[in-house]
Amino acid sequence: YSISFVLIFILSIELLKYISATEMILVSRLNIIISLVFALVVLKRNTLEKGIWGLPLIILGLILVYSQIENSLYYVLGLGVLSSIAKSAYFFSIELNKTGYKTKNYLDDFGILGFILGVSALIALIFMLAGTTITTNMNIETRIFPTFNDYTNPTLFFLAGGYGLIGFTALRYLEFKSVQSIKSELFMCLITLVPLITLAFESCASFFGIIDSSVTITPPLLLANILIISGGILVVILKVLGQELTDEKDKKATLKTVRATEVFANHDRQKTADTLGIGLKKIEEILTQKNFSILKTEFKTIQDNFNKNVAMADHLTGLCNRLEFITSLKHIDTKSEASLFFIDLNKFKPVNDTHGHDAGDFILITVARRLENLFKSSVLTRMGGDEFCLLVRNANVENSEEMVKLIQDEIAKVYYYKGSEINISASAGFANYPQDAERPIDLLKIADEKMYNNKKDSDR
Repeated sequence: YSISFVLIFILSIELLKYISATEMILVSRLNIIISLVFALVVLKRNTLEKGIWGLPLIILGLILVYSQIENSLYYVLGLGVLSSIAKSAYFFSIELNKTGYKTKNYLDDFGILGFILGVSALIALIFMLAGTTITTNMNIETRIFPTFNDYTNPTLFFLAGGYGLIGFTALRYLEFKSVQSIKSELFMCLITLVPLITLAFESCASFFGIIDSSVTITPPLLLANILIISGGILVVILKVLGQELTDEKDKKATLKTVRATEVFANHDRQKTADTLGIGLKKIEEILTQKNFSILKTEFKTIQDNFNKNVAMADHLTGLCNRLEFITSLKHIDTKSEASLFFIDLNKFKPVNDTHGHDAGDFILITVARRLENLFKSSVLTRMGGDEFCLLVRNANVENSEEMVKLIQDEIAKVYYYKGSEINISASAGFANYPQDAERPIDLLKIADEKMYNNKKDSDR
Protein backbone atom coordinates (compact mmCIF):
# COMPACT_ATOMS: atom_id res chain seq x y z
CA TYR A 1 0.00 0.00 0.00
CA SER A 2 2.75 2.43 0.98
CA ILE A 3 4.92 1.69 -2.05
CA SER A 4 2.01 2.09 -4.47
CA PHE A 5 1.07 5.32 -2.66
CA VAL A 6 4.56 6.78 -3.21
CA LEU A 7 4.61 5.60 -6.84
CA ILE A 8 1.27 7.31 -7.53
CA PHE A 9 2.68 10.54 -6.09
CA ILE A 10 5.84 10.41 -8.23
CA LEU A 11 4.00 9.52 -11.44
CA SER A 12 1.34 12.18 -10.83
CA ILE A 13 3.94 14.93 -10.38
CA GLU A 14 5.73 13.79 -13.53
CA LEU A 15 2.49 13.69 -15.54
CA LEU A 16 1.62 17.23 -14.48
CA LYS A 17 4.67 18.47 -16.39
CA TYR A 18 2.94 17.53 -19.64
CA ILE A 19 -0.82 17.59 -19.03
CA SER A 20 -3.41 19.24 -16.78
CA ALA A 21 -4.74 17.75 -13.54
CA THR A 22 -8.01 16.80 -15.24
CA GLU A 23 -6.20 15.08 -18.11
CA MET A 24 -3.92 13.31 -15.63
CA ILE A 25 -6.89 11.82 -13.78
CA LEU A 26 -8.49 10.80 -17.07
CA VAL A 27 -5.41 9.05 -18.48
CA SER A 28 -5.04 7.06 -15.25
CA ARG A 29 -8.57 5.69 -15.73
CA LEU A 30 -6.80 2.82 -17.42
CA ASN A 31 -6.87 1.42 -13.89
CA ILE A 32 -10.54 0.50 -14.43
CA ILE A 33 -9.60 -1.87 -17.24
CA ILE A 34 -6.60 -3.24 -15.33
CA SER A 35 -8.69 -3.83 -12.19
CA LEU A 36 -11.52 -5.52 -14.08
CA VAL A 37 -9.08 -7.90 -15.78
CA PHE A 38 -7.26 -8.59 -12.48
CA ALA A 39 -10.57 -9.28 -10.71
CA LEU A 40 -11.59 -11.70 -13.49
CA VAL A 41 -8.30 -13.55 -14.00
CA VAL A 42 -6.83 -13.61 -10.49
CA LEU A 43 -9.80 -13.25 -8.11
CA LYS A 44 -12.26 -15.15 -10.38
CA ARG A 45 -14.95 -12.45 -10.18
CA ASN A 46 -17.49 -11.91 -12.92
CA THR A 47 -17.58 -8.09 -12.74
CA LEU A 48 -16.06 -7.77 -16.22
CA GLU A 49 -18.44 -10.36 -17.67
CA LYS A 50 -21.48 -8.67 -16.14
CA GLY A 51 -20.43 -5.13 -17.04
CA ILE A 52 -18.79 -5.84 -20.39
CA TRP A 53 -20.98 -3.30 -22.24
CA GLY A 54 -19.53 -0.44 -20.21
CA LEU A 55 -15.98 -1.27 -21.29
CA PRO A 56 -16.16 0.06 -24.90
CA LEU A 57 -17.31 3.46 -23.60
CA ILE A 58 -14.33 3.64 -21.22
CA ILE A 59 -11.88 2.61 -23.96
CA LEU A 60 -13.33 5.15 -26.40
CA GLY A 61 -13.09 7.88 -23.76
CA LEU A 62 -9.44 7.02 -23.10
CA ILE A 63 -8.64 7.12 -26.82
CA LEU A 64 -10.17 10.59 -27.02
CA VAL A 65 -8.12 11.79 -24.03
CA TYR A 66 -4.83 10.53 -25.43
CA SER A 67 -5.65 11.95 -28.87
CA GLN A 68 -5.73 15.43 -27.29
CA ILE A 69 -2.19 15.15 -25.91
CA GLU A 70 0.16 17.01 -28.23
CA ASN A 71 3.53 16.70 -26.47
CA SER A 72 5.37 13.47 -25.58
CA LEU A 73 2.34 11.25 -26.25
CA TYR A 74 4.14 7.91 -25.81
CA TYR A 75 5.89 9.07 -22.65
CA VAL A 76 2.58 10.22 -21.17
CA LEU A 77 0.99 6.92 -22.26
CA GLY A 78 3.72 4.98 -20.46
CA LEU A 79 3.34 7.09 -17.32
CA GLY A 80 -0.45 6.63 -17.52
CA VAL A 81 -0.10 2.84 -17.68
CA LEU A 82 2.33 2.77 -14.74
CA SER A 83 0.10 5.11 -12.73
CA SER A 84 -2.92 2.90 -13.45
CA ILE A 85 -1.08 -0.21 -12.30
CA ALA A 86 0.02 1.58 -9.12
CA LYS A 87 -3.55 2.73 -8.40
CA SER A 88 -4.93 -0.75 -8.96
CA ALA A 89 -2.32 -2.17 -6.55
CA TYR A 90 -3.23 0.61 -4.10
CA PHE A 91 -6.94 -0.25 -4.01
CA PHE A 92 -6.54 -4.03 -4.09
CA SER A 93 -4.09 -3.84 -1.18
CA ILE A 94 -6.87 -2.12 0.80
CA GLU A 95 -9.44 -4.74 -0.16
CA LEU A 96 -7.21 -7.76 0.45
CA ASN A 97 -6.18 -6.55 3.91
CA LYS A 98 -8.34 -8.99 5.90
CA THR A 99 -7.65 -7.22 9.21
CA GLY A 100 -9.88 -4.40 8.01
CA TYR A 101 -12.88 -6.75 7.93
CA LYS A 102 -12.56 -7.79 11.58
CA THR A 103 -13.37 -4.44 13.13
CA LYS A 104 -16.36 -4.15 15.43
CA ASN A 105 -16.58 -0.38 15.86
CA TYR A 106 -15.26 2.94 14.59
CA LEU A 107 -12.40 2.97 17.11
CA ASP A 108 -11.09 -0.29 15.65
CA ASP A 109 -11.47 1.16 12.15
CA PHE A 110 -9.43 4.25 13.01
CA GLY A 111 -6.86 2.14 14.87
CA ILE A 112 -6.14 0.09 11.74
CA LEU A 113 -6.30 3.13 9.49
CA GLY A 114 -3.94 5.06 11.78
CA PHE A 115 -1.40 2.24 11.75
CA ILE A 116 -1.48 1.90 7.96
CA LEU A 117 -1.26 5.64 7.35
CA GLY A 118 1.53 5.91 9.93
CA VAL A 119 3.60 3.32 8.06
CA SER A 120 2.79 5.04 4.76
CA ALA A 121 3.79 8.45 6.13
CA LEU A 122 7.08 7.06 7.44
CA ILE A 123 7.94 5.47 4.09
CA ALA A 124 6.91 8.63 2.22
CA LEU A 125 9.03 10.81 4.56
CA ILE A 126 12.09 8.58 4.11
CA PHE A 127 11.60 8.70 0.35
CA MET A 128 11.15 12.50 0.33
CA LEU A 129 14.20 13.15 2.51
CA ALA A 130 16.32 10.83 0.36
CA GLY A 131 15.10 12.61 -2.79
CA THR A 132 15.73 16.04 -1.34
CA THR A 133 19.24 15.03 -0.27
CA ILE A 134 20.13 13.63 -3.70
CA THR A 135 18.65 16.51 -5.72
CA THR A 136 20.27 19.13 -3.44
CA ASN A 137 23.74 17.58 -3.53
CA MET A 138 23.59 17.05 -7.30
CA ASN A 139 21.98 20.46 -8.03
CA ILE A 140 19.03 18.85 -9.82
CA GLU A 141 15.95 21.03 -10.31
CA THR A 142 12.75 19.06 -9.84
CA ARG A 143 9.12 19.60 -8.79
CA ILE A 144 8.90 16.19 -7.16
CA PHE A 145 10.95 16.84 -4.01
CA PRO A 146 10.76 19.82 -1.62
CA THR A 147 13.84 21.72 -0.49
CA PHE A 148 15.24 21.43 3.03
CA ASN A 149 13.76 24.87 3.80
CA ASP A 150 10.29 23.54 3.00
CA TYR A 151 10.53 21.02 5.86
CA THR A 152 10.91 23.83 8.39
CA ASN A 153 8.43 26.23 6.80
CA PRO A 154 5.75 26.77 9.52
CA THR A 155 3.03 27.69 7.01
CA LEU A 156 3.56 24.50 4.99
CA PHE A 157 3.82 22.47 8.20
CA PHE A 158 0.46 23.63 9.59
CA LEU A 159 -1.32 23.50 6.22
CA ALA A 160 -0.06 19.98 5.55
CA GLY A 161 -0.82 18.92 9.12
CA GLY A 162 -4.36 20.30 8.95
CA TYR A 163 -5.04 18.63 5.63
CA GLY A 164 -3.53 15.35 6.85
CA LEU A 165 -5.52 15.38 10.07
CA ILE A 166 -8.89 16.31 8.56
CA GLY A 167 -9.13 16.01 4.79
CA PHE A 168 -6.61 13.26 4.04
CA THR A 169 -7.69 11.01 6.91
CA ALA A 170 -11.39 11.38 6.08
CA LEU A 171 -10.78 10.55 2.41
CA ARG A 172 -8.67 7.50 3.26
CA TYR A 173 -11.32 6.26 5.71
CA LEU A 174 -14.05 6.55 3.07
CA GLU A 175 -11.76 4.76 0.60
CA PHE A 176 -11.10 1.89 2.99
CA LYS A 177 -14.73 1.29 3.91
CA SER A 178 -16.00 1.70 0.34
CA VAL A 179 -13.43 -0.63 -1.22
CA GLN A 180 -14.02 -3.30 1.40
CA SER A 181 -17.79 -3.04 0.91
CA ILE A 182 -18.14 -3.00 -2.88
CA LYS A 183 -14.71 -4.32 -4.01
CA SER A 184 -11.90 -2.47 -5.77
CA GLU A 185 -13.01 -2.69 -9.40
CA LEU A 186 -16.52 -1.35 -8.69
CA PHE A 187 -15.12 1.45 -6.55
CA MET A 188 -12.79 2.51 -9.37
CA CYS A 189 -15.75 2.52 -11.74
CA LEU A 190 -17.74 4.75 -9.39
CA ILE A 191 -14.96 7.32 -8.94
CA THR A 192 -15.00 8.03 -12.68
CA LEU A 193 -16.98 11.11 -11.55
CA VAL A 194 -13.77 12.57 -10.05
CA PRO A 195 -12.39 14.01 -13.35
CA LEU A 196 -15.57 16.02 -13.86
CA ILE A 197 -15.31 17.47 -10.35
CA THR A 198 -11.59 18.13 -10.82
CA LEU A 199 -12.29 19.86 -14.13
CA ALA A 200 -14.78 22.20 -12.46
CA PHE A 201 -12.40 23.11 -9.59
CA GLU A 202 -9.42 23.47 -11.92
CA SER A 203 -11.35 25.76 -14.26
CA CYS A 204 -12.58 27.93 -11.38
CA ALA A 205 -9.09 28.16 -9.85
CA SER A 206 -7.61 29.07 -13.24
CA PHE A 207 -10.33 31.68 -13.89
CA PHE A 208 -9.58 33.47 -10.60
CA GLY A 209 -5.83 33.26 -11.16
CA ILE A 210 -5.17 30.90 -8.27
CA ILE A 211 -3.37 28.43 -10.55
CA ASP A 212 -1.92 28.62 -14.02
CA SER A 213 -3.63 25.66 -15.67
CA SER A 214 -3.08 24.50 -19.22
CA VAL A 215 -6.47 22.86 -19.39
CA THR A 216 -8.78 23.84 -22.20
CA ILE A 217 -12.36 22.66 -22.02
CA THR A 218 -12.61 21.28 -25.53
CA PRO A 219 -15.54 19.23 -26.83
CA PRO A 220 -13.35 16.08 -27.11
CA LEU A 221 -12.27 16.45 -23.46
CA LEU A 222 -15.88 16.88 -22.30
CA LEU A 223 -16.97 13.94 -24.45
CA ALA A 224 -14.14 11.80 -23.02
CA ASN A 225 -15.34 12.66 -19.50
CA ILE A 226 -18.91 11.72 -20.38
CA LEU A 227 -17.87 8.45 -22.04
CA ILE A 228 -15.63 7.31 -19.18
CA ILE A 229 -18.22 8.26 -16.55
CA SER A 230 -21.01 6.56 -18.51
CA GLY A 231 -18.89 3.42 -18.99
CA GLY A 232 -17.96 3.22 -15.32
CA ILE A 233 -21.51 3.75 -14.11
CA LEU A 234 -22.81 1.24 -16.67
CA VAL A 235 -20.39 -1.42 -15.37
CA VAL A 236 -21.69 -0.83 -11.83
CA ILE A 237 -25.36 -0.89 -12.87
CA LEU A 238 -24.97 -4.08 -14.93
CA LYS A 239 -23.07 -5.75 -12.09
CA VAL A 240 -25.76 -4.83 -9.56
CA LEU A 241 -28.60 -5.88 -11.84
CA GLY A 242 -26.78 -9.15 -12.52
CA GLN A 243 -26.83 -10.08 -8.84
CA GLU A 244 -29.80 -12.31 -8.16
CA LEU A 245 -31.39 -12.85 -4.79
CA THR A 246 -31.85 -16.36 -3.45
CA ASP A 247 -35.27 -17.88 -2.89
CA GLU A 248 -36.81 -18.80 0.45
CA LYS A 249 -35.43 -22.34 0.29
CA ASP A 250 -31.86 -21.05 -0.06
CA LYS A 251 -32.44 -18.48 2.71
CA LYS A 252 -33.46 -21.28 5.09
CA ALA A 253 -30.43 -23.31 4.04
CA THR A 254 -28.21 -20.28 4.69
CA LEU A 255 -29.67 -19.76 8.16
CA LYS A 256 -29.11 -23.44 8.97
CA THR A 257 -25.53 -23.29 7.68
CA VAL A 258 -24.68 -20.13 9.63
CA ARG A 259 -26.16 -21.55 12.83
CA ALA A 260 -24.13 -24.75 12.43
CA THR A 261 -20.99 -22.72 11.81
CA GLU A 262 -21.67 -20.60 14.90
CA VAL A 263 -21.75 -23.77 17.01
CA PHE A 264 -18.53 -24.92 15.31
CA ALA A 265 -16.97 -21.54 16.20
CA ASN A 266 -18.08 -21.83 19.86
CA HIS A 267 -20.63 -19.02 19.35
CA ASP A 268 -17.92 -16.55 18.35
CA ARG A 269 -19.63 -14.52 15.63
CA GLN A 270 -16.42 -12.95 14.34
CA LYS A 271 -14.91 -16.41 13.94
CA THR A 272 -18.15 -17.51 12.26
CA ALA A 273 -17.83 -14.65 9.77
CA ASP A 274 -14.16 -15.45 9.10
CA THR A 275 -14.95 -19.15 8.63
CA LEU A 276 -17.70 -18.46 6.08
CA GLY A 277 -15.85 -15.62 4.36
CA ILE A 278 -18.52 -12.94 4.75
CA GLY A 279 -18.87 -9.81 6.87
CA LEU A 280 -19.79 -9.79 10.56
CA LYS A 281 -22.76 -7.49 9.91
CA LYS A 282 -24.22 -9.95 7.40
CA ILE A 283 -23.78 -12.80 9.91
CA GLU A 284 -25.67 -10.85 12.58
CA GLU A 285 -28.35 -9.93 10.06
CA ILE A 286 -28.87 -13.61 9.18
CA LEU A 287 -28.86 -14.87 12.77
CA THR A 288 -31.30 -12.21 13.97
CA GLN A 289 -33.49 -12.91 10.89
CA LYS A 290 -34.29 -9.23 10.37
CA ASN A 291 -35.69 -9.51 6.85
CA PHE A 292 -32.30 -10.51 5.59
CA SER A 293 -31.62 -11.09 1.90
CA ILE A 294 -28.84 -13.16 0.37
CA LEU A 295 -27.38 -12.76 -3.09
CA LYS A 296 -26.65 -15.93 -5.00
CA THR A 297 -22.96 -15.04 -4.98
CA GLU A 298 -23.07 -14.73 -1.17
CA PHE A 299 -24.99 -17.99 -0.90
CA LYS A 300 -22.31 -19.77 -2.96
CA THR A 301 -19.51 -18.24 -0.87
CA ILE A 302 -21.17 -19.36 2.38
CA GLN A 303 -21.80 -22.91 1.14
CA ASP A 304 -18.32 -23.31 -0.37
CA ASN A 305 -16.58 -22.11 2.78
CA PHE A 306 -18.85 -24.22 4.98
CA ASN A 307 -17.96 -27.35 3.01
CA LYS A 308 -14.27 -26.48 3.12
CA ASN A 309 -13.89 -25.15 6.68
CA VAL A 310 -16.67 -26.85 8.65
CA ALA A 311 -18.08 -29.95 6.92
CA MET A 312 -14.57 -31.20 6.17
CA ALA A 313 -13.08 -30.10 9.49
CA ASP A 314 -12.67 -31.66 12.91
CA HIS A 315 -15.06 -29.84 15.23
CA LEU A 316 -12.59 -29.59 18.11
CA THR A 317 -9.21 -28.82 16.56
CA GLY A 318 -10.26 -27.29 13.26
CA LEU A 319 -8.00 -29.71 11.39
CA CYS A 320 -9.35 -31.51 8.34
CA ASN A 321 -11.49 -34.49 9.32
CA ARG A 322 -10.87 -38.16 8.52
CA LEU A 323 -12.85 -38.07 5.27
CA GLU A 324 -10.94 -35.07 3.93
CA PHE A 325 -7.64 -36.66 4.98
CA ILE A 326 -8.44 -39.94 3.19
CA THR A 327 -9.42 -37.95 0.10
CA SER A 328 -6.07 -36.11 0.16
CA LEU A 329 -4.25 -39.40 0.65
CA LYS A 330 -5.96 -41.00 -2.34
CA HIS A 331 -5.11 -38.07 -4.59
CA ILE A 332 -1.42 -37.57 -3.86
CA ASP A 333 0.92 -37.42 -6.83
CA THR A 334 1.90 -41.05 -7.52
CA LYS A 335 5.08 -39.86 -9.25
CA SER A 336 6.48 -38.35 -6.06
CA GLU A 337 7.38 -39.68 -2.63
CA ALA A 338 5.26 -39.21 0.48
CA SER A 339 5.40 -40.13 4.16
CA LEU A 340 2.48 -40.84 6.46
CA PHE A 341 2.82 -40.67 10.25
CA PHE A 342 0.28 -42.23 12.61
CA ILE A 343 0.47 -40.63 16.06
CA ASP A 344 -1.13 -41.76 19.31
CA LEU A 345 -0.91 -39.81 22.57
CA ASN A 346 0.37 -41.61 25.67
CA LYS A 347 -0.84 -40.82 29.21
CA PHE A 348 -3.84 -38.95 27.77
CA LYS A 349 -6.60 -40.77 29.68
CA PRO A 350 -5.19 -39.73 33.08
CA VAL A 351 -5.39 -36.10 31.92
CA ASN A 352 -9.18 -36.41 31.52
CA ASP A 353 -9.49 -38.33 34.80
CA THR A 354 -7.37 -35.88 36.81
CA HIS A 355 -8.01 -32.48 35.26
CA GLY A 356 -11.35 -32.96 33.46
CA HIS A 357 -12.44 -33.14 29.84
CA ASP A 358 -11.84 -29.44 29.25
CA ALA A 359 -8.17 -30.05 30.00
CA GLY A 360 -8.22 -32.99 27.61
CA ASP A 361 -9.69 -30.78 24.89
CA PHE A 362 -7.03 -28.18 25.61
CA ILE A 363 -4.28 -30.79 25.14
CA LEU A 364 -5.75 -32.02 21.83
CA ILE A 365 -6.09 -28.48 20.48
CA THR A 366 -2.55 -27.58 21.58
CA VAL A 367 -1.09 -30.72 20.00
CA ALA A 368 -2.88 -29.82 16.76
CA ARG A 369 -1.45 -26.28 16.79
CA ARG A 370 2.06 -27.50 17.56
CA LEU A 371 2.04 -30.04 14.73
CA GLU A 372 0.50 -27.47 12.35
CA ASN A 373 3.33 -25.04 13.10
CA LEU A 374 5.88 -27.82 12.65
CA PHE A 375 4.51 -29.02 9.30
CA LYS A 376 2.91 -25.98 7.69
CA SER A 377 2.55 -27.37 4.15
CA SER A 378 1.43 -30.88 5.12
CA VAL A 379 -2.00 -32.46 5.67
CA LEU A 380 -2.85 -33.06 9.33
CA THR A 381 -5.96 -34.64 10.83
CA ARG A 382 -7.32 -35.93 14.11
CA MET A 383 -8.47 -39.44 13.30
CA GLY A 384 -10.56 -39.59 16.46
CA GLY A 385 -9.96 -39.56 20.20
CA ASP A 386 -6.26 -38.90 20.81
CA GLU A 387 -4.98 -40.17 17.43
CA PHE A 388 -3.52 -37.90 14.75
CA CYS A 389 -2.31 -38.55 11.22
CA LEU A 390 0.19 -36.49 9.24
CA LEU A 391 0.71 -36.72 5.48
CA VAL A 392 3.93 -35.15 4.21
CA ARG A 393 3.90 -34.86 0.43
CA ASN A 394 7.11 -34.67 -1.62
CA ALA A 395 8.91 -35.91 1.47
CA ASN A 396 12.49 -36.99 1.86
CA VAL A 397 11.64 -40.48 3.11
CA GLU A 398 15.19 -41.05 4.35
CA ASN A 399 14.47 -38.58 7.17
CA SER A 400 11.35 -40.36 8.44
CA GLU A 401 13.01 -41.59 11.66
CA GLU A 402 14.23 -38.08 12.42
CA MET A 403 10.74 -36.69 11.77
CA VAL A 404 9.24 -39.19 14.23
CA LYS A 405 11.64 -37.94 16.92
CA LEU A 406 10.78 -34.33 16.00
CA ILE A 407 7.06 -35.09 16.43
CA GLN A 408 7.58 -36.88 19.73
CA ASP A 409 9.80 -34.12 21.14
CA GLU A 410 7.26 -31.45 20.18
CA ILE A 411 4.36 -33.30 21.79
CA ALA A 412 6.41 -34.08 24.91
CA LYS A 413 6.91 -30.40 25.73
CA VAL A 414 5.11 -29.40 28.92
CA TYR A 415 1.49 -28.14 28.77
CA TYR A 416 0.26 -25.44 31.15
CA TYR A 417 -3.43 -25.55 32.02
CA LYS A 418 -4.98 -23.36 34.72
CA GLY A 419 -1.80 -23.28 36.77
CA SER A 420 -1.07 -26.97 36.38
CA GLU A 421 1.77 -28.58 34.44
CA ILE A 422 0.67 -31.53 32.32
CA ASN A 423 3.07 -33.95 30.66
CA ILE A 424 2.21 -36.45 27.94
CA SER A 425 4.16 -38.31 25.28
CA ALA A 426 3.40 -39.90 21.93
CA SER A 427 3.96 -43.10 20.01
CA ALA A 428 4.31 -42.84 16.27
CA GLY A 429 4.67 -45.10 13.27
CA PHE A 430 5.41 -44.18 9.69
CA ALA A 431 5.09 -45.59 6.19
CA ASN A 432 6.63 -44.27 2.98
CA TYR A 433 5.29 -44.25 -0.55
CA PRO A 434 6.22 -45.98 -2.81
CA GLN A 435 8.79 -47.87 -0.69
CA ASP A 436 6.28 -49.48 1.72
CA ALA A 437 3.08 -49.65 -0.34
CA GLU A 438 1.96 -49.79 -3.96
CA ARG A 439 -1.11 -47.65 -3.23
CA PRO A 440 -1.03 -44.46 -1.13
CA ILE A 441 -4.16 -45.52 0.77
CA ASP A 442 -2.32 -48.57 2.16
CA LEU A 443 0.11 -46.30 4.03
CA LEU A 444 -2.53 -45.72 6.71
CA LYS A 445 -2.74 -49.37 7.78
CA ILE A 446 1.05 -49.88 7.71
CA ALA A 447 1.76 -46.75 9.75
CA ASP A 448 -0.96 -47.72 12.25
CA GLU A 449 0.57 -51.15 12.77
CA LYS A 450 4.06 -49.67 13.27
CA MET A 451 2.67 -47.18 15.76
CA TYR A 452 0.95 -49.99 17.69
CA ASN A 453 4.16 -52.02 17.83
CA ASN A 454 6.15 -48.99 18.97
CA LYS A 455 3.55 -48.31 21.67
CA LYS A 456 3.81 -51.91 22.95
CA ASP A 457 7.60 -51.66 23.02
CA SER A 458 7.51 -48.41 25.00
CA ASP A 459 5.11 -49.94 27.57
CA ARG A 460 7.50 -52.81 28.39
